[in-house]
Amino acid sequence: MELCFYNAVSTGMSSNGRQFTYVNQLASSDTDLSQRAKWFTCACCPPNVTRLLGYIGGYLWTSSKDEKKNAVEVNVHMYTSAKLKIQMGENAMVLEQKTNWPWDGNIQFCLENPQEISTTIRIRIPGWARDWTLFPDLEEHGSKLSKGYLTIPPDYLRAHSTFQLNIPLKPRYILPHPYTNQNIVALARGPIVYCVEDYDNPWVNDHFKNLAFSTMGEIKEEDADMDNEPYKKLTALGAATSFGFPEQARPDLANNLEDFSEIDIKELHFVPYALRDNRGGKGHMRVGLRRRMN
Repeated sequence: MELCFYNAVSTGMSSNGRQFTYVNQLASSDTDLSQRAKWFTCACCPPNVTRLLGYIGGYLWTSSKDEKKNAVEVNVHMYTSAKLKIQMGENAMVLEQKTNWPWDGNIQFCLENPQEISTTIRIRIPGWARDWTLFPDLEEHGSKLSKGYLTIPPDYLRAHSTFQLNIPLKPRYILPHPYTNQNIVALARGPIVYCVEDYDNPWVNDHFKNLAFSTMGEIKEEDADMDNEPYKKLTALGAATSFGFPEQARPDLANNLEDFSEIDIKELHFVPYALRDNRGGKGHMRVGLRRRMN
């Protein structure tokens, strides 16, 4: 669900809210450029995006309560700065989250009335997360990760009404299932999937089809902004090579590796997939890159 929100849904509308697309393409081509349209004859996308964003609180949490037992259970599915209030008779359970997710992996929680209301909170730990920590520590309460969620019991919350989850957000690689026989790789950071586009890599003229990418290179993170909205820009250093193929190349035995030229790309720049086609350019874009094994 989180991957859909930050990638598939977010890319449907431009950063200024004036252009839209129905196509979550993973690569552009000469006949299908990475570009949005100002409007459609049948415009389902704009109102659907508005409706979805307006109901986003319903996706952040699910909850249940038992007034006879004076107990509340809350499942935290996604992280953002927000506040949840559940009325329990004259009292109320209030859970507040503060974070700069998805650019920063630190999430602070504050629970009101943990002494009056027995509260259980289950927080989602993404499958890609490594070396995450909860402070204060939860080990003495015997809670374990189950089906991607960490249960925080009432006794912990009575002792620690304020706690902090830290999920390190580092660049990571996404590979297809081996049975697909697709030797490609994509770059992500936390829940954000990245792509390359010609605006940052102006040398490209073939939609990055001739590019080979090595996972052995260094990935540099930089703070950037687009329309005054901050994001993390990624740059691969010394990890890419562009192959030059003869114009008359044919798929037969007459072609060999000596016919191909290689150009090392010192810096390959990536932006979040949802932010593609917001700054101009030729509409050349790609998510999955041919993987170079050396």
